Amino acid sequence: MKKSKAAVILAVILAAFVGLAYYASIILSSTGVGEDMSIPLGLDLSGGVSITYQVVDENPSAEDMSDTIYKLQKRVDSYSTEASVYQVGDDRITVEIPGVQDANEILEDLGNPGSLEFQMPDGSVFMTGDMVEDAQGATATDRYGNKQYIVSLKLTDEGAKIFGEVTSENIGKNLPIVYDGETISYPQVQSAITGGEAQITGMSSFEEADNLATQIRIGSLSLQLSELESSVVGAQLGSQAIASSLKAGAIGLAIVMVFMIVMYAVPGIAASLALAIYTTLVIATLYLFDITLTLPGIAGIILGIGMAVDANVIVFARIREEIATGKSVQTSMKIGFQKAMSAILDGNITTLIASVVLMALGSGTVKGFAYTLMIGIILSLFTAMVVTRYILYSLYALGLKSEKLYGRAKERKSIDFIGKKAVFFTISGIIIAAGLISMGVHSATEGKALNYGLDFMGGTSTTADFGKDMTIEDIENDIVPYVEKVTGDSDVQATKVEGTTQVTIKTRTLSLDERQELEDTLAENCDVDASTITSQSISSTISGNDANVAALGEALAGCAKGAQSTVVVTLGTGVGAGVVLDGKLLTGYTGAASEAGHMVVLDTPDAPRCTCGRPGCLEALASATALIRMTKEARLAHPESALNVLAAKPEDVNGRTAFDAAAQGDAAAQQVVDTYIHYLAVGIANLINIFFPEVIGLSGGVANQGENLLKPLRAAVEPMVFGHDFAQKHTRITACTLGYRAGVIGAALLAKSRME
Repeated sequence: MKKSKAAVILAVILAAFVGLAYYASIILSSTGVGEDMSIPLGLDLSGGVSITYQVVDENPSAEDMSDTIYKLQKRVDSYSTEASVYQVGDDRITVEIPGVQDANEILEDLGNPGSLEFQMPDGSVFMTGDMVEDAQGATATDRYGNKQYIVSLKLTDEGAKIFGEVTSENIGKNLPIVYDGETISYPQVQSAITGGEAQITGMSSFEEADNLATQIRIGSLSLQLSELESSVVGAQLGSQAIASSLKAGAIGLAIVMVFMIVMYAVPGIAASLALAIYTTLVIATLYLFDITLTLPGIAGIILGIGMAVDANVIVFARIREEIATGKSVQTSMKIGFQKAMSAILDGNITTLIASVVLMALGSGTVKGFAYTLMIGIILSLFTAMVVTRYILYSLYALGLKSEKLYGRAKERKSIDFIGKKAVFFTISGIIIAAGLISMGVHSATEGKALNYGLDFMGGTSTTADFGKDMTIEDIENDIVPYVEKVTGDSDVQATKVEGTTQVTIKTRTLSLDERQELEDTLAENCDVDASTITSQSISSTISGNDANVAALGEALAGCAKGAQSTVVVTLGTGVGAGVVLDGKLLTGYTGAASEAGHMVVLDTPDAPRCTCGRPGCLEALASATALIRMTKEARLAHPESALNVLAAKPEDVNGRTAFDAAAQGDAAAQQVVDTYIHYLAVGIANLINIFFPEVIGLSGGVANQGENLLKPLRAAVEPMVFGHDFAQKHTRITACTLGYRAGVIGAALLAKSRME
């Protein structure tokens, strides 16, 4: 490379950096203060709008609630990648959209969800809104080249079939679209529409088309909703979180740059400049793609910086090795980049696959992390393999050619890892075994192998009026410690309701006694009027597809390997299920099919209530939580029982207690086990009668009982299975074998299939 060309390249790179740095500084200075040119921030950093809808229908089903939440989530994703929708209590849904300070603006855009009907010319209904998958305003060109405004409809499979039949029989006729009793469109059928996609024409402007599309999307909800309340909520982490995060990022970046320069001299200078460009590119990309930034998102960015540094270190190490063999600096640089390419690509592509899985299966902050991670991977590859290369070549061409400036691989005493493989394998095995044993113990005692946060498990939302305006710092210092003391959990999310003296506190799911204790504690220590305190159960804000993914892992590599069909049932805090047919997940149009936990198995008014609000669900009767509840009840009813010996206090009861006492011949414990197995058998039998899978796999803490559970369960299921006496082949009921690895394997397989 000639000096003139090298000088031009460096000048262009430096000019690009200066421009990007200026651009990034404007974005960062505007972020969080409502300027147009800013990165939208998540609820944890800046707060946003919270809207609660009341379901108009009485006693909504869990399926309809789930479907409505799913569709609302898809709709609010257009406002922010971090928007979340979750269930509150039995019949309410809350929508939280970060970075928005005007609730009326969101309400105006979302509208008031109601019913949507597609009618025949005589007024009879042939299709409802739940058969509309999507509706979007758009522009198109007619056959004469004239611009027109349209609404593009995408229908479900069922809707496409019905729509095709109706339009075939009504060509030339008008089919009204009615929203909450009002005709919002009167399109004429031009031809038969059989492909599942249709267009509504005749709008005078794009705004008119977009408004009609919005009404159709709103009306496609499974339930009719009415606005109950709306408010602006403050940040969960306080205003100092942004400043401290930026400061920490800047300090970390500076330390990395100094380290790279000290260790690698000229290559370190090139890497430092490339890292600076990487950082400004990330900020610009976040703004250009309107990606909402949260603390998990910041973590994704920092991880990307680490990967960029790692790529540079691999390249520079290769260059040093080549110089040590006697090759020239120029040749060593060329070979170093070539040899490092495959290792860098392999490492980054595997991480990219992980980010794709997170984007496909996650939501909320998980999806936000996936977005920033993916951006970080792509940009780090670009800066490490392109920008760093050109900077390094240019510096060499400008005269920095001495070997001393690039380093030479030093002779180091090598560690014979292969020769000592027995030692290292033993140490690794002990660490892995310790982890697995700990997870097993936790699963058996707590009903779950890992501690999940509120985003994954849901919990309890408590709102109280403190009678004075409080900053988030005041809440963290004066209120949260009392909440943590009552709940015994540090995962507490507190937000203030702007314009009021109210604070909303989200915790793990609290029992009635714990709710009362929390109310008493707040009233006693924080001068809160107890009458202002309200508590409601809330669902998770992150998509719960882990059971589905685990089922795929077990079907293809675990207890059901080789089987064409399997159902995996997870017996943990709740009851989850995943159905795999012909090697493919049964997901349904919501992406969350197979909600076996909400199958009603005891239809009586006094049946235990499920988390969904309905009595008698399988989850309320056959989960680890249900088993623990029944054990506690039996322990109190039978003071003489061995249950009181194994569990001296109520908090000592776990998923093993009843089984252990029954093994000792305790009658009360045996009754608990028999009752539990009966309800579980009803659920399993229903699944078999519906799918007739080759394998039923049980996972979760209760499944660790092995044959103590499986043998009586098989006997209880057998007479309830249709045609069992005459069938030549029967469903095999067994325990899952992969444990936590099922989710990992399933996620990898799912990602592979989607990428293919």
